[in-house]
Amino acid sequence: MISFVNEWKEDGNFRKAIFLFIAVKIILLLVAASSQLIPAEFTQRQERDGNVFINPWAQYDAAAYVDIAMNGYNAAFAEGRGNYGWFPLYPLMIRALGFMGYYFAGFLISNALSLLAVAVMYLVIKKDFTGDVALKAVALMSLFPTSYFFNAVYTESLFLLETAAFFWFSRKGNHFYAGVAGFMAALTRMQGSLLFLPSLYVNAKKGGNVLYSLLIPLGFAAMLAYQYAVTGDAFAQFSTHVGFAREVSLPFMSIYNGVAALISNAQIGDVPGTFYNGFNLFILAFFGWLLVKSYGKIPNEQFIFFAASLLLPLLSSRLEAISRFYLVIFPAFAVMALQQKGEGTAIKIMYAVFIVLMLLFTIRHGNEELPLFG
Repeated sequence: MISFVNEWKEDGNFRKAIFLFIAVKIILLLVAASSQLIPAEFTQRQERDGNVFINPWAQYDAAAYVDIAMNGYNAAFAEGRGNYGWFPLYPLMIRALGFMGYYFAGFLISNALSLLAVAVMYLVIKKDFTGDVALKAVALMSLFPTSYFFNAVYTESLFLLETAAFFWFSRKGNHFYAGVAGFMAALTRMQGSLLFLPSLYVNAKKGGNVLYSLLIPLGFAAMLAYQYAVTGDAFAQFSTHVGFAREVSLPFMSIYNGVAALISNAQIGDVPGTFYNGFNLFILAFFGWLLVKSYGKIPNEQFIFFAASLLLPLLSSRLEAISRFYLVIFPAFAVMALQQKGEGTAIKIMYAVFIVLMLLFTIRHGNEELPLFG
């Protein structure tokens, strides 16, 4: 808390970063609320919350998190496919504030934690580079096409906070607190367990206690134990993902399937499908390029996390939602900020397109698909 207060007083870039993030957040809130004026027959949105500012953020996976918060893990969700594929920490937080209304609680948690997450992210990047780089990184993340997920009843805000906190504590030599942050991240989403790798590296290199690293897989083990207690199957989440067409596969299969879908969509004149698959492939290639550029420029522990986080979504048979998964790899945005010196013009042109996509994606998300977007 003292660090935040001091930074707020002394660092103009820190204030700019937070104000910029809030400004984008407000714009997206207004865009999403306005999109609810689209007649329901032209959309597939679910009327899950009567508040026009909340309902756009209560679509898609938000229903799973709220169902877990209200009913625990159960097989009835999604026409019998179950809600076991979603991790428990975020729903438990929603349940704790459920007296306020479950969707409102999730909306409040996500928006509050996103501000804290961006603040910690700024401090980590500033510590590694400069305040200018940190400001640019926050700006680039704020304007990324899927940044609207920081408003939604999803885990992006919580997960970004946990990973940024992990690297902040690691940087400060507080390895136990870094392990606790990793433990919580592993209870939030699959990607959280990847923090075990940079944790091992940091503790081995800097003389920390490697036992603290074990807190991270312990978080994943706690999740498995929780699901076993409820279902009798510790790996229920994996069979649930199969029901949602997200089975585990070799990395090249997701790329192959993405290319095949792109070609198939183009041949039949499916413009939304062609764009969607092309966009996913572009994001994969772009972040792959950033990973190459990051070598030797970011701390090794962050490079390890970046590489592992890039690979994990490829173990699914589809590239679906890859731009959301990559949104929370904050070292990628630090690298992007550093690259503005060499490839600044190209990145600015790309981000002009990204900003338009961010607004369109926000409208689409708030309405669970539109004919224009597929």
